[in-house]
Amino acid sequence: MKYGKLSPTVRFALPVMAENILTMATVQVAAMLIGRIGGVSLAASGTGNNMITFTTAAFSMINTGTAVLISRLVGARKEREASGMLEQAAGLLLLVSVAAALLFLAAARPIMRLLMPVAEDLLMDEAVIYFRISAVSFPFLMLHTLLSGALRAAGNSRAAMYLGAGMNVLMVVLAWLFIVPCALGILGAGLAYALARLAGAVAGAVIVLRYHGRLVILPRNIFRPRLAAWRHIFRIGAPITLEQISVQSGYLIANSMAVGLGTLSATTYQVCSSLNNLMWIPNGICMATAQAMVGMRLGEGRPAEARQVAWRIWLAGAVSVTLLGIIMAMFGRTMAGLYSTDKAVIDMSQPILWLSIFLSVPGMSINSMDGTLRAGGDAKYVMAASMVGVWFIRLPLTWLLAYRLNMGVFGVFMANCISLAFRMVMGIIRFASGKWIHQTI
Repeated sequence: MKYGKLSPTVRFALPVMAENILTMATVQVAAMLIGRIGGVSLAASGTGNNMITFTTAAFSMINTGTAVLISRLVGARKEREASGMLEQAAGLLLLVSVAAALLFLAAARPIMRLLMPVAEDLLMDEAVIYFRISAVSFPFLMLHTLLSGALRAAGNSRAAMYLGAGMNVLMVVLAWLFIVPCALGILGAGLAYALARLAGAVAGAVIVLRYHGRLVILPRNIFRPRLAAWRHIFRIGAPITLEQISVQSGYLIANSMAVGLGTLSATTYQVCSSLNNLMWIPNGICMATAQAMVGMRLGEGRPAEARQVAWRIWLAGAVSVTLLGIIMAMFGRTMAGLYSTDKAVIDMSQPILWLSIFLSVPGMSINSMDGTLRAGGDAKYVMAASMVGVWFIRLPLTWLLAYRLNMGVFGVFMANCISLAFRMVMGIIRFASGKWIHQTI
């Protein structure tokens, strides 16, 4: 079947699928390269990346909020308003991301010490080096994220695919160059990410400025703040930000608890987290596709089609992650061996990867259903369910299982499994009620 004869949802999803697969593959290769430096470097980069991911979640008020608005406005054929929202979001994002980068540079060691209070000196030193380089590249990462999300929200998933794929391929090539031939260690890993993010931001700006489809950006408007537009973005994005902060803070604290169990457990946690990310490739695909496709149909006034599309995306994602989870568990020892040569790490990873099968569908469901609910303007419900799942279920259970019941790093993942199951049930209940369809943005 020719590409042009496929359904709009499939045509949109295929580039998103290709982008996510290639992105995840390159990230995994980079993690393997860092793992070859040593378990300490893998744990150090993992902690730094968790902090950057947490901060990215805080900025979802701008990034995801803007994407939701653009998808609805484009669906309603209000392209000029959609373009204006992107112009205002870009100016606001540059302002606050530069401020965050300066703060991270100045307080890198205290931040890492807060996240790893009992870390050994070598682990702490490498984490600080990596985090400082990541801080310099943070504004470029945020700009790339905003522009990619805007392109997808406007229906141009192919351009977003080229942008994401190019940035990540460059990242892994630079990581190999700096880590293997140049032997720069953790410094080389940080430089690879930083330079790739710079290139991604520049390429994204070129694509968006030259993209005269549904988005027509006037650069001069980026530096002309309109407070009404900022308030609109904040109103949509605030619940999304609170939700993402609650989720990512859970990952940060879980990482800190894993570090508190010792370097061996911290390395095992990073290996299994990396493998889970590989298994969860469909999650990002489902979220991006649901958020854009459902948002456009709601903007066009077709709620029945929005519901149908959301269910199809959920079903496809559930089948995909289940199959990937089974494959990952069956070949767990081989997969873990790609990240670490430590037999103890490989042995500890095996039961966690079998447990991860039970994480797969809840994790996918959260991404798919939450993307659908956000597109419907129901971000406050998603925020409430996420905060309860993380702060009242996951974190207390992590402490209980990992420390009090001496389940170690396995207990960290078990707590996450229970938390994700709760959030999945809450999302499906809300979706089935249909209340999200009638929300206004």
